[in-house]
Amino acid sequence: MNKTVLIYDDEESILEVIMIILEEHGYKVYTFLNRETIFDEVKKYSPDLILMDIWMKGTNGHEISLALKNDSKTKSIPVILISA
Repeated sequence: MNKTVLIYDDEESILEVIMIILEEHGYKVYTFLNRETIFDEVKKYSPDLILMDIWMKGTNGHEISLALKNDSKTKSIPVILISA
């Protein structure tokens, strides 16, 4: 079974590069240009890992990561903050 990774970044080219690399290694990847619906997407896809840009328009990846860690349904999902 493939591991699932959600990637959040406001730069489409960054999403594409990371997606290509992870898919070549057998991961199932979903990419998103904003984090407005991250809790819905986490619920829908049940990811094994979340990669998230630290700074996206109007949001702070660190704060969203803390919110995910404070929720009993998402706290066990590893979150890696990234930045170009």
